[in-house]
Amino acid sequence: MITSVNPGSPAEQAGLRSGDVIQEVNRQTVNDVAQFQRMVRGASGPLLLYVRRDGSGIYVTVQPR
Repeated sequence: MITSVNPGSPAEQAGLRSGDVIQEVNRQTVNDVAQFQRMVRGASGPLLLYVRRDGSGIYVTVQPR
């Protein structure tokens, strides 16, 4: 679960919010924070995230710096 989003960050620019739950990165299931961090560090290019928000699922693309 996202606990905070830094102003001006790629996450904020993509529309991510505090309380969102990231369930997939590039269509691969995320099981915990450590796995999420490994997936993000190992990625090259934009990240496709599947996010649960208020009972609904949405896809968000994040362009890392």
